[in-house]
Amino acid sequence: MRFFPDPNSPALRSLTDEQRFFFVRIIPLAQRIQQQIIAKCEDHGTYDGSNRYIGIYASIIAADILVNSNFGEHPLSKEKFSSRANGNNLNLSLSNHWWEHDHDSILLDGQKYKCYADLHEFGNNQSDEYVYSEEFYDILLTADHAEQVRLLGRRRFHIFSDFPAWENRINHEILRFRLREYDITASYHIS
Repeated sequence: MRFFPDPNSPALRSLTDEQRFFFVRIIPLAQRIQQQIIAKCEDHGTYDGSNRYIGIYASIIAADILVNSNFGEHPLSKEKFSSRANGNNLNLSLSNHWWEHDHDSILLDGQKYKCYADLHEFGNNQSDEYVYSEEFYDILLTADHAEQVRLLGRRRFHIFSDFPAWENRINHEILRFRLREYDITASYHIS
């Protein structure tokens, strides 16, 4: 497992300076989100009775962020969306009434999206969504990398309506940037 990407690696040469800076920041964030997911699974457990969970691989989290945010170029993924609103919404997460009770939202193209104060809040919210929403339990319980990508693709319907194209793009970025090298590969068991 590697912790930090080399900003001068040949794979990153095709990116702009801004995209390269974004990429280098996303890898440790994805690893942190994976670690948070694992820790929260330990506290929360699972509902299938097996008490076994894998989490979501950092490579998939990173690729999901890179694709959804267009390498940090989507307006919602910027630190500031506008002079009045933060952005940092790297996965284009839709807002809901629970979020709007305590947080800001951004209206863009008829959809309300979450605003995050910073990347720390984004990462914490993402790990919360993955662990505390029953919607993601099947992903948390599978160790199969390709199956995790396929299952996550079903949840990205508000961003991409063409699931095979989304899956192909995620898998392409994982291979292109050798993202599997950043995965925390141990599985964990709750006793």
